[in-house]
Amino acid sequence: MVRFRITKTRLYSLILVQFVIILILAFVVGKGNSPTGFVTVEDTKYELLNPQAAQVNMDEFLNQQDSYTLAYRPLRQQVSRILLSQPGTYSMYYEDLATGSWIGVNEGEEYVPASLLKVSTMIAALKQIEQGKLSLDKDVKVNEDDFNIRSGNLVGKGDAYVISVEELLELIALESDNTASRTLRRLLSRKSLEEARLATDIPLPNPEQPTIISPKKYSTVFRTLYYSNYLRRPFSQFALSLLTKTEFEEGIPAGVPKHVIVAHKIGVNENDQSHHDCGIVYASSPYLICIMSKDTSNDQANKVIAEVSQTVYEYVEKN
Repeated sequence: MVRFRITKTRLYSLILVQFVIILILAFVVGKGNSPTGFVTVEDTKYELLNPQAAQVNMDEFLNQQDSYTLAYRPLRQQVSRILLSQPGTYSMYYEDLATGSWIGVNEGEEYVPASLLKVSTMIAALKQIEQGKLSLDKDVKVNEDDFNIRSGNLVGKGDAYVISVEELLELIALESDNTASRTLRRLLSRKSLEEARLATDIPLPNPEQPTIISPKKYSTVFRTLYYSNYLRRPFSQFALSLLTKTEFEEGIPAGVPKHVIVAHKIGVNENDQSHHDCGIVYASSPYLICIMSKDTSNDQANKVIAEVSQTVYEYVEKN
């Protein structure tokens, strides 16, 4: 009988080879779950996400929250004077993303969110991509049932136009394209859409009445992305990066310097003259801001939102 003798050196070599193989497999799997062409697990810096999510001590966090809440009271007074002097109805919610401290003005008032809901559609789609059930390069035909002329240019491409999931997400974020949103929703199950809503604190659809939500509650959408509470970090980063490229530069972006990054989404409902703008301002200390309005014109709302945005930004930078 032939006996094989394994020396310690050979044994260690075999273990090392197995370890390297495991690392390679982990690398391939991780890369396969990333949004191709935009971000990868390996090279993303996650500059739009919270950098210290895993380093927060609870007692320190609560102490900071109390002290900063007191410090923001003068800001609340300034914002109140702006909003309460305007015709129509306005509400504002502000949150320091480093401490969780927040202030609001009529922050519990509920509004029809309109296109703000498209962010949850984006999140639902990215969750499916993360789980391998959908891909960014999947092509889909636009059909007449998807057409909506109120916002965006995709409707002009006509019936049977072929577009990728990646391009649909871009159009939703950049142009708030209604046809793109309807086309993307067609690819998603009701369960996946509802799960995304539940994860971001958006009420489930009610066939008997439109969805309504307050600025404070809607802010969970952007907070969920910032802290990567629902999507993995590459996909949260991807969503926020798209929302920094929107063509809508009025409202919140108009109130901050050009070099300051803003990831935001607008919502407009002509039926009750609602005009909203919510997102994250990447100031020296990033913060979340959501301003909603109704019974006012688009021009007037944009002017007021920009004034509030400027007031908040200048206060944050000086204090």
